[in-house]
Amino acid sequence: MSKRSKFGLAAGLIAAIVVALWWHGRGARRAPSATSGPRTTAASATSAAVLVAHASDPRTQPRGGIAGTVRDSDQAPIVGAQVCTTWSGVTVVDDDTRVPHCKVTDAAGRYRFDDLVPARHTLMATAPTFQPAFWRDPARDAFELRLRAGEVREGIDIVLKRGGVAVSGVVEDVSGGPVAGARVTTGAVWAWKPRTGGVLTDAAGKFTVWTAPGDLTVTASADGYADGVAAAAAPSSAVAIYLTPESSLSGIVVTAGDRRPVAGAIVDSGGSWGEGSRVRTRSDEQGRFRLEHLAPGRYKPVATGEGWYGEPVESALLGLGQEVAGVEIVVAPAVRVAGVVVVDAPGEPPCAEGMVTMNDRISGRGANAKIEDGGAVVMTAVRPGHYDVEVSCEDHVSLDHYDPIDVADRDVVDRRWQVRPGSVLRGTVTNALGAPVADAELYVDRTGADARAQQISGSAISHADGTYRVAGLVPGRYNVDVAARGERAIQPSPIATVPDHGDGVLDLVMPASGEIAGTVVDTEGAPVAGAQVSVAAKAWSASGRARSGDDGSFVLTGVEPGTRRVTASRGWREMLRRPGSSDDDKQGTTVKVVAGQRASVSLVVESERGTIAGVVRDDHGAPVGDAWINATRESDAAGAAAGRAMRASRWSWGSDRRPIVTAVDGRFTVDRLAPGRYTVRAFRKGGGEAVTEHVEVGTTDTVLTIVATGSIAGTVGLAGGKVPDEFDLSLLDESTGVRRAETFYRTDGRFALRDLPTGTFVVTASAAGARQVVTIALGSGEDKTGVRFELVGNLTVRGRFVALDGGAPVSGLKAYVTPVKGDGGGVAFGFGSGGDRADISDAEGRFTVVDAPPGLVYINGFPEDFVNGYGFTRWVTEIAGAGTIDLGDIPVPKRRFAPGDDLGDLGMTFVEPVPGQDPRQRELKVSHVTPGGAAASAGIVVGDVVTAIDSYDVRGARSGLSWALLRVKAGTRLALTLARGDTVTITPVAEP
Repeated sequence: MSKRSKFGLAAGLIAAIVVALWWHGRGARRAPSATSGPRTTAASATSAAVLVAHASDPRTQPRGGIAGTVRDSDQAPIVGAQVCTTWSGVTVVDDDTRVPHCKVTDAAGRYRFDDLVPARHTLMATAPTFQPAFWRDPARDAFELRLRAGEVREGIDIVLKRGGVAVSGVVEDVSGGPVAGARVTTGAVWAWKPRTGGVLTDAAGKFTVWTAPGDLTVTASADGYADGVAAAAAPSSAVAIYLTPESSLSGIVVTAGDRRPVAGAIVDSGGSWGEGSRVRTRSDEQGRFRLEHLAPGRYKPVATGEGWYGEPVESALLGLGQEVAGVEIVVAPAVRVAGVVVVDAPGEPPCAEGMVTMNDRISGRGANAKIEDGGAVVMTAVRPGHYDVEVSCEDHVSLDHYDPIDVADRDVVDRRWQVRPGSVLRGTVTNALGAPVADAELYVDRTGADARAQQISGSAISHADGTYRVAGLVPGRYNVDVAARGERAIQPSPIATVPDHGDGVLDLVMPASGEIAGTVVDTEGAPVAGAQVSVAAKAWSASGRARSGDDGSFVLTGVEPGTRRVTASRGWREMLRRPGSSDDDKQGTTVKVVAGQRASVSLVVESERGTIAGVVRDDHGAPVGDAWINATRESDAAGAAAGRAMRASRWSWGSDRRPIVTAVDGRFTVDRLAPGRYTVRAFRKGGGEAVTEHVEVGTTDTVLTIVATGSIAGTVGLAGGKVPDEFDLSLLDESTGVRRAETFYRTDGRFALRDLPTGTFVVTASAAGARQVVTIALGSGEDKTGVRFELVGNLTVRGRFVALDGGAPVSGLKAYVTPVKGDGGGVAFGFGSGGDRADISDAEGRFTVVDAPPGLVYINGFPEDFVNGYGFTRWVTEIAGAGTIDLGDIPVPKRRFAPGDDLGDLGMTFVEPVPGQDPRQRELKVSHVTPGGAAASAGIVVGDVVTAIDSYDVRGARSGLSWALLRVKAGTRLALTLARGDTVTITPVAEP
């Protein structure tokens, strides 16, 4: 767990892998009987009882209650505080929880809920002038309360701290006009916590919520609309949330064969990643369902239940405010897996909290379920496959290995998984002044163990007095990472020792830090609100970033002392530049930070007062009144790859700009633009699009023509003429960034990808253990049919990670293989380690990866333990042949800096690679040299090509080594060999 706070690139990669795996194996797809009752099985009486209990709808069970008080830090009751609760569970749908249950405290600060569904409940309280707070289980450090059937829980008390600030604003329709009665909730940005219960907007769409100072997200939901979200800095009086009129999807769930309607099916909208909404509903007695509150986008809903699964043959495209009806989801029998998690210790009750996860390494399928009462675990719809099993039980240690489960066509309901009591690490977290640090997030993971030993990790959140407790550990040494708002990270990570007997103890002192206060203003001196202000530091920290307020002011806390660079951006990627600067220039300004003091700074950025206007038409000249518009500034960096802005426009997360939808006459105006040239894109989410590049700010006659979309249809087959029961298709236009990914289930191998724009697409088809990649050019409105995929079996590869310097074996790197071509470039094949953990390099550096795709691939190595001095590595090679392929030695460069070191600035940048380019043809060509910087002092000029770094060849396929070789501690001397024949010495300087 702690690895996420140690590095940025790798954390982003892991996130991409996790999301891709979720998409590849979402839900449990193999499916079903028409009823949800248990089938006849040879299971034990215990497992049969588990199935019967699990099948019970919690809404039909005896209701319970929760009561308590809300007090301030001095234990005085708070009158008129709002307490809200919402519940969660496997069968919960959006209609169950869209409106939380809320009560108001009486004169004694008391509240009481009756008639609550037995489930896992989250409670929170708010009151004017106070910071909101959630009830936290003192025994489990969890933000949920498990309420059992008929149970009444008393004494569920919540304490609110003073110092709350107001966040006010308005909720509007995306096309203009207030939205009354919208529910507004708030949530943290950098720490996981549930959302607040919220308030309702008035007739003018206005609202005020009370929250803690700092960054937060504000979400609004309302009948007839898809949810909307905005980022804000509290306090604020100018938050605007824009809601899109809802689209909807409706249809029926029926059984395969006899086509009987299925009641009580959980239907998930299945919106594409980064597009559309994720909504769940429940089919009625006639099997009918209706998914509401959907944003425009492409959807392929999935229906699941007790022992069945299904999805429609094709996905559906929803336009703005559009309803698509008549969707049919055919479900078929699935397999249920049930068992009990027990503690291997005399007199210990079964596990109370945790999860069992199953993964099929070959197909990418997965299933998981939380541990319920009595240690019971039920997975309701598992597809056939060979599954590795992982068990996590709160405060306990899993076994090093669990027997895999082979799922075929019968329920597996007699499993018994053992865990054992674990050791404990405890201590306190205080700041540099000795005060306790509350709500610090701690992540620990074992270090120094055998590379293929069981990976042990844990987490905790410190209490108000700074104490923490991490349980479920084994004796050994652990890296400890701690992140706390307003505090500087500890570097290097402390090491804790958990002894063979008794608790491990580690008291953590957050290092002294300073603050930076300032303003962001434009060239006219006007405040710039909502800018994301960041400070560069040696270590990642939960602090060091803040959003500018309504008056442009900001405060950065927990800043590392020294000379630091402060920058401002829109969202994640739109850097706000100094007036007159280019993308090749360093942005922001530097400031000297002293521990215990507050430094001041003023950031002056380009004014965002430009506009671009135009019209969107279809290929018949008619106006398009439901197109979305975005404008992305084109980089003027010398080495920027063509089309970068077009590709970047598809990643809109983090933007705080108002959504722009064309009017009925197709016209639009994009405002708040800084000087420069822009790529303007009009698109129907999940459908057609039009792009115009190099549009100057101030243009009023931009014409975007959305031409007719096309389709690709055909069949997918396996060797020997077999047809896969299910398969995945992914599509990517490498030059424009258009991508699509869909699953197909029980279609007899048939597929259709519709509503595709013109382009050249790399299309990847994959099924269990096999894949094929083809390139398809599609013209305007062209329907390409008869496309045939004959999937080729993936391979098993083995190799050895060795040190680039000297060839010594490198152990502890987790190997995975990704294809260079196709949308699978971010998906890890063979990601699951399995019981033998053969994909983790051993003491001899050797690893084995199953299910590796043939062709041109990246061999990736990811460190399980950072103490060995090696970081992430990537190597490109060609895989061909049959059976097990020996890759030979894979060189791994050693990390050339230590935690806490100042990284060196080279004073130059390189030409970006062209999308789709063969990585074996890449070169390190200098695109910009900073005047007076390290590269300029060494005599490097624009156009130079670096061929070797410290005598290590970095040409072509070896160019991936350069990333690690050039990231060095400031002051380190590097010898760069240039294509012109010279070798120069460069000494990177500390980058403020």
